[in-house]
Amino acid sequence: MYASQGAFYASAFGTPITEAAWRHKPAFGIVATEDKAILPDIERNMYARSNTKVTEIQGSHVVFMSHPDKVAAVIIAAAETVAAAESVAASN
Repeated sequence: MYASQGAFYASAFGTPITEAAWRHKPAFGIVATEDKAILPDIERNMYARSNTKVTEIQGSHVVFMSHPDKVAAVIIAAAETVAAAESVAASN
């Protein structure tokens, strides 16, 4: 998993957030229904609190590796949704 996610910096955990992006931007998420690392019900509850558009995919914690085509489809749909909304906003 490290090879697919890469390194991260611990400072990210201590950096204060002044405004959460999900409060004013659309959010998209995937629930891997057979995840044993993060319980799917916990993910669903977190996503519900942030008004996230959720896609459920039957798979494990590494659903991006077992179903890359489905994960890519979610990413593409999210990008298209945001681009369309920005286009409408720009034309108004």
